[in-house]
Amino acid sequence: MKTCTKCGETKDESEFIIRTDQKPGEDGLPERRKQCKTCRKTWRVGRAKDIAPKISTQKSAWRRANPELYAAQKGRNIEKVRQHRVTLAGRPQPADGLCEVCRRPPTGRGGLHWDHDHKTGLFRGWICHACNVSLGLLGDSILILLKLAWYVFKHRWFRGRC
Repeated sequence: MKTCTKCGETKDESEFIIRTDQKPGEDGLPERRKQCKTCRKTWRVGRAKDIAPKISTQKSAWRRANPELYAAQKGRNIEKVRQHRVTLAGRPQPADGLCEVCRRPPTGRGGLHWDHDHKTGLFRGWICHACNVSLGLLGDSILILLKLAWYVFKHRWFRGRC
């Protein structure tokens, strides 16, 4: 049993969050926070409400005080697009509006995505969000893509669903 320093109630130790930012105590057990989970949550929610406007104000003040740095920081994204050597205007989306990989219409996440080779920066095509994320998770690796295709194929083949 442990007493919360905030509300003063004595509660079971499971009602206190384990501290991950400190080493275990002398007995080898992890230390627990001094406030119970309920008090800690109330404190964090209140703190977030207090801090959010301050952060927004601080960011705005920094932008006003450092217009050159802010413009340079903002310009990095524009320069990154320019480095791809191809503009969005130069590559019209497919007339049928379907993903060039799965041939399905895009769902959610803003329609078709402008796909490009991350090494060369060259445009590859227009693909849906799911295919774009899949390529990103595979690291654009053809070998992993082929292994994944083989994995799916062999499991369907052996189950008679091919």
